[in-house]
Amino acid sequence: MTNNRTRAQLFGAIAMDYSRLRPGPPAAALDWLVGIDCETVVELGAGTGLATRQLAKVVSEVCAVEPDERMLEAFIVDSTSVSLRQGSAEDIPVADGSVDGVYAFDAWHWVDLSRAVPEVARVLRPDGQFGVAWTTIDTTLPLWAEFWSVIDGAHEGDQQPGRFTLPEGAPFAKPEGYTLSWVRPMLLEDLVSLLCTYSPVLAMEPAERAGYRRRQRDFLKQHSLVQGNDLVDVPYRTVCWRTRRRNAPFLRVFD
Repeated sequence: MTNNRTRAQLFGAIAMDYSRLRPGPPAAALDWLVGIDCETVVELGAGTGLATRQLAKVVSEVCAVEPDERMLEAFIVDSTSVSLRQGSAEDIPVADGSVDGVYAFDAWHWVDLSRAVPEVARVLRPDGQFGVAWTTIDTTLPLWAEFWSVIDGAHEGDQQPGRFTLPEGAPFAKPEGYTLSWVRPMLLEDLVSLLCTYSPVLAMEPAERAGYRRRQRDFLKQHSLVQGNDLVDVPYRTVCWRTRRRNAPFLRVFD
């Protein structure tokens, strides 16, 4: 099992906190990613249903795919248009050419691109839509750069959140990008708990993680932008990419 895969499985242990604290994509991201001709879609790495709930409002049918049984147990979507299946981006449990769109929200950086891209191409109809998005903290201000520094370097190369590349020979059009900036008010304690839902913190030993949590809480409380405020405005960026499947075979390129 690769290190990336091992870290991807850390989230199941805190599935309820993940569902409560992580944000789903803003509505404007869905408006940009999902076209009017998209009715049946697959969502990869659906987690606890944060994005699924929003997808279900704009398409007719969502097949939510998630590999971790613990995340599946915490999955909450009250919609008859959603079906939940255990599976992965590398092994999508739907038939060839059967869906109008495939989407991944805050999940594409965990996949094996050499296996996942052919799978996406397989399940999409010709001209079908493929979109990915990441919602991350905007670390432009030094306060947030310092507070979130633990996640710097957690992913490298093409596996960095926000970066989207396709292998040579993949039957997709040139990807288009779109970025939104927005603000989310959060209680200070919830913000510290949110930080502790990221894989570098989850990978710490319990005592190390508890000490880290205390230090980060103290850091925020002492900062001039936060002092005296129970509610903190947290700056976010949502980075979106979209493309369409060409009516052509997938040509793998080998070294």
